[in-house]
Amino acid sequence: MSSSSSFDGGPYQYYGNHTSIQVIDKETETHHTFNVSFYNNTIRTTVTHTASIANQWIGDVYASYARYIEKHNLIVSTSNGCGYVKLVVTKLPCCNYLFGRDKEQLPESLFDFLNDERIRFVGVGIDQDAYKLWVDYGLTVARSEDFAGLAAYKLGGQRLHRAGLKPLMWHVPGKDLSKHRVITLRRWDVDFLTDEQVEYACLDAYASFKLGMDLIRRPATENMLHYFQRFQWNFSLFESFNH
Repeated sequence: MSSSSSFDGGPYQYYGNHTSIQVIDKETETHHTFNVSFYNNTIRTTVTHTASIANQWIGDVYASYARYIEKHNLIVSTSNGCGYVKLVVTKLPCCNYLFGRDKEQLPESLFDFLNDERIRFVGVGIDQDAYKLWVDYGLTVARSEDFAGLAAYKLGGQRLHRAGLKPLMWHVPGKDLSKHRVITLRRWDVDFLTDEQVEYACLDAYASFKLGMDLIRRPATENMLHYFQRFQWNFSLFESFNH
């Protein structure tokens, strides 16, 4: 761990030499900002429990990516923890929105954003996260794609269907994403997170986004194409016998 204090703007290292976090601003009551580093990438991160800040971030997404949204080509990494949701899109800060105790105060823009069928929300285990968002907060994720299944299809390994984010990050882009259980066990239903929690949440969301972009650009392996073609042929044959 670096000897520099995170409160004076120095980097704190929690997960090794390839990650660090630097406080940019903790003076405002509505949100805190950080720079989180992962290998050679620096991710500006906003943590907020204020609806207006979440509204602003979502508004920036629509303004910056209108062309991608109209073509149904925008990809957003999202995941849901205990009391917060993480959102990442390229070239904009990572947004960690902390749900307050009053569920009636959720930003309306968040409902509309997650329910926008033109936007593809991606992540590892996203279907479970989407279900929890619906049960806990009434938020609907209209269009989602789980990377574990996509990794199995693109890379030709059925075992990848059950893989988590850490092994997928090591298997696909070759990056080490250390995840310390002691941080996951801390309280997350608070107004603001500790620096370690911010770094953990940001890296989780950013790694998911980078993994997704890598997988989406890759062609499917020939073995898996043959497997799915054979599956489709067998299914068609089965249907013909039942008509």
